[in-house]
Amino acid sequence: MSTQITRFTTSRLPYTRHASDDSGSIVNEQWRTLLALGFQPAIQRAGQRISATGAGFSWPVRTFTAAPEQLAPQLERVRSLLLSGVAVTLTLNDAGAGSSRRIERLLRKLRRAVVAPCIDSRLLGLAVAAEEMPLPAFLLMSKILLGQGPRYVVLEAAHLDRGGLADASPAWTALYQQRTWRWGLRPVYGGDSRTRCPLLSDEQTPALSSANAIRVPADSAWLCLELFVCRFANRHGQVDNGKLQAALQQALDTADQLFDHLHWCDREQRRDAASNRRIGFVLQGIGDLVLLRGADPADIECLRYLDRLIAGIHECLWDRSRCLASSRGLLPALAARDPSRGVAAAEQRRNWQSRWHAALASVAVRHRNLLVMSPYSVMPQSGAGDRRDFADLLPLLAHADACSFAPAMDFSGWSISEFKNFHCRAHAILQRRNAATFVAAGA
Repeated sequence: MSTQITRFTTSRLPYTRHASDDSGSIVNEQWRTLLALGFQPAIQRAGQRISATGAGFSWPVRTFTAAPEQLAPQLERVRSLLLSGVAVTLTLNDAGAGSSRRIERLLRKLRRAVVAPCIDSRLLGLAVAAEEMPLPAFLLMSKILLGQGPRYVVLEAAHLDRGGLADASPAWTALYQQRTWRWGLRPVYGGDSRTRCPLLSDEQTPALSSANAIRVPADSAWLCLELFVCRFANRHGQVDNGKLQAALQQALDTADQLFDHLHWCDREQRRDAASNRRIGFVLQGIGDLVLLRGADPADIECLRYLDRLIAGIHECLWDRSRCLASSRGLLPALAARDPSRGVAAAEQRRNWQSRWHAALASVAVRHRNLLVMSPYSVMPQSGAGDRRDFADLLPLLAHADACSFAPAMDFSGWSISEFKNFHCRAHAILQRRNAATFVAAGA
């Protein structure tokens, strides 16, 4: 087979069909279909099966250091995934007083479990809350013990709200100094993971998925597809909306089928995949589209055009999810909320079923989340250091169901105040606050 699932995967070996895996050729066909449509699915080979890339877990430091019996199965869980070639990002939280010592003890135990010649240390990412320990010490310690995997700093409201910590605070100083380092610390933040179905609740995001550095619910399973919007525009930046919407619909149809053939190496991820069917279209290239159009990113008309474009993408995906719910079946997490379950009396059960079906009539969906955006997607991929005005496009993040922090952006020409304000403005949008003062004044 001349075309294989290797170009966009972490494995260098081509996928070959295994005797016990009858879905191999189907996965290859769906993968090629998505590429032809202009989408890059983040999938990889895991043994003789195909899996989505990445996992994100939340580790309570105090609990795991005080209870070795709880830590042991988690260490084995991470080791098993790394041995399969699946990248894992661990978010360390609740370290408490004396957190530096606790974190060091935990990392040493993690080292004993996962450092081996057969494990690529670059697959293991770590995230720590900014207030848990001195950030330069965390970076140095984690690199010495666990190698060159990605490192993140989780910023809370105290660092990002107006009137919060000053530019010269230790956290902002460390992040600013390392903004151009290849293996430096990267800031992450953001609000809940959202859904467009009013019968489902938004979810807290204590973890960070190694796939596209997305803030996610812990142990959640995501199939991500990169969507470069410029692929649907001509050299003048004019987007063919008809072609784009048709491609989005077909891509979601295909990704929904691909999702059913993926193997999740982790038991908790398998459970989440069966319940929530998270497919993340990771929107990229917004800043590059502005350059193609020759538009001024600080012009309100430019923002309005892009707002209509992304709102159309978002609505198209959710409309298609509603159609797939009708033709292929309801999202299991939504079906599980049927209030008639457990009602013993037949008449009352029928009454609740009738109400439930009426409520589902216009809002039933097949997926929990669909659109993923990064604050960096509004910046052009080249020359961003000289184009601070692109930060005025950050309000577009309000359309995102989940927030990504990849790929990292080059802030080499920015001052520490500009660097901090960019992230504060993005955080304000993601928190769904009134960010008018940030947009207008760039404060």
